[in-house]
Amino acid sequence: MLERRVVLSNGRKIAVRESGPAHGRPVFYLHGFLGSRLECVPADPLAAEFGLRLISIDRPGFGLSSNAPPDPAIDAADAAAVCFELGLRHPIVIGVSGGSAPALLMAANPAIGAPVVILACPLCPLDDPAVLAQFSALAQFVLRGTTLTPRTAGLLLDGPLRQFAKRYPQVLLKILCTRFARADQEALRSGEWSQAIASLWRNRSRLADMVRFATC
Repeated sequence: MLERRVVLSNGRKIAVRESGPAHGRPVFYLHGFLGSRLECVPADPLAAEFGLRLISIDRPGFGLSSNAPPDPAIDAADAAAVCFELGLRHPIVIGVSGGSAPALLMAANPAIGAPVVILACPLCPLDDPAVLAQFSALAQFVLRGTTLTPRTAGLLLDGPLRQFAKRYPQVLLKILCTRFARADQEALRSGEWSQAIASLWRNRSRLADMVRFATC
């Protein structure tokens, strides 16, 4: 495993994590909300087993990376810059949740030449009434509030929720697990995954980044 910080031409810094063989097939991972480069920790054994060079970054404003305006194009450009810096050729690109839009934009860059792009739980268009109508009344209230008043939502997330997540990550994980399917609950309650998620939440610099793409 290798940790580094890549300095971009504009002076901002992007935290990068690598695992797997140095000359393996490159896989570039873009995390979602409440995430960071540490999401890939449980996949390290698989990267070694299948000969994959697994690269994950802290997207701008997350974890140890410098902040930037909330724009998926900026995220994609930063990810591409990291690829060029590391000399990656034709990486498989994976985007999760809020990382899905940057993943698509990155994969569409002909200079990257991504042969495959994989999206997991891609973020829905929050300004589409037909999409919001599929959520519960409480979820609609939260999503609309986040979109209309991102600063207020950011203060809430950077205040009590951030402190709760950092101090009691296992409790928060237990609460969240009640919303998942049984197979997901069993996986997330395993020692390896629960410890990885707890470490991820403890090392986040801000939780307010959850609202970044709601304002785009």
